[in-house]
Amino acid sequence: MNTPKLKRLAQDRFLKGSALIFIAVVLANLFNYLYQITMGRLLTIDEFGEVNAIISFITIFSLPLGALTNYFAHETSTYLAQDHLTSVKNLHRTGLRKTLWVALVISLGILLLSPLIANYLEVSVGKIIFIIPIFLTTALAATNTGIIQGLQNFFKLSKLNIYASGLKLVLSVILVLIGWKIYGALGGLALSLLLSLVYSQLIINRELPRSKDILEIRFSQIYGYIGALFFANAFFVIMTQADLILVRHSFPPESTGLFASASVLGKAVLIVPATLVITLFPMVASNRAVGISSADMLVKALILTLALSGCGALVLFFFSEIIITLMFSKRYLGAAEVCAIYGLGMMPMAAVYVLMNFLLAQKKTSCVLFLGIAVIFELAGISLFGKDLMTVLLILFCTGCLALLPMVGHIFLIYKGKQN
Repeated sequence: MNTPKLKRLAQDRFLKGSALIFIAVVLANLFNYLYQITMGRLLTIDEFGEVNAIISFITIFSLPLGALTNYFAHETSTYLAQDHLTSVKNLHRTGLRKTLWVALVISLGILLLSPLIANYLEVSVGKIIFIIPIFLTTALAATNTGIIQGLQNFFKLSKLNIYASGLKLVLSVILVLIGWKIYGALGGLALSLLLSLVYSQLIINRELPRSKDILEIRFSQIYGYIGALFFANAFFVIMTQADLILVRHSFPPESTGLFASASVLGKAVLIVPATLVITLFPMVASNRAVGISSADMLVKALILTLALSGCGALVLFFFSEIIITLMFSKRYLGAAEVCAIYGLGMMPMAAVYVLMNFLLAQKKTSCVLFLGIAVIFELAGISLFGKDLMTVLLILFCTGCLALLPMVGHIFLIYKGKQN
């Protein structure tokens, strides 16, 4: 098959895969939002803010896992393009061992730092220690997700996402209703992750051929790329999660709960890019392995992101009071003004996420520098000037623009250089 036909095939698969993943992510995020809404109604405003602050901290401690997921997705896609499925099986087996060791080291760090973290978030040490089993399960699940994503089996990946989100909702509601409160909200998350890990392992066992060979992963040869993946994911997560933690630290508990509700709704604009990169990243990696350009795929991903996420942000802007009341009840109406602006403030970050993953899939790591500068700006800005919630949102918007503009310029120079 010649190159133009291969390009058309890849683009068709990108749109079809993205459509399938989008439907699944919408359903999964429906369960996730029902989880947030239900917890917001069953818990007090203070408890709800506490749960979201702890979940944000779990997300930050899970930073290395995003790098490992992307690495396994990239390598699996490369092996898939070269028709080496036995190598994928060996990669998976060895990868689980390496991931478990990394997760245990980080879990030890969480345990040692638990008193300081608990004091910073103003929660009990027991709730922080509860993060450890959640993190360990998330680590192994992240490895499996990377393999499935790299195999480009988007149907089974979609089922896995829906399964995990639905279980989290059902189990958390049951545990909260029987009186576990905050521990119930976190316990439902832990149990859903464990069951999802089992399911993902079954998927991989059926997809890959049996092999007893052990693939030696020499991290000394690939640490640069894994490091870039780690820092890129770390910086992006900090960009999108640090606001809630800083608000929790600096504002009264009720303000934190109101800001958390606005954050849950405003960050919905990230659903579209999060969906698209699930298909974009492995396909760009496969194209790179066989020498095919992915520029058209990037353009389509950006158009879909700006159009769909932009529509969502505008709906939130014009109907924030109605949406807040329907989703969380009238108790949260104080968050309506912040909620109206939050979605628009996140739009630059939505585009950043697409460009970041496109560059990383091609092993272009310059985006790490741009993201790092943006993170420093956000943390310093909110800490020094975030005296009210609207100022915090303005800083978030400026942070996204600061990361976005140099990425656009860098990609333009890359393709201009190739044309010349």
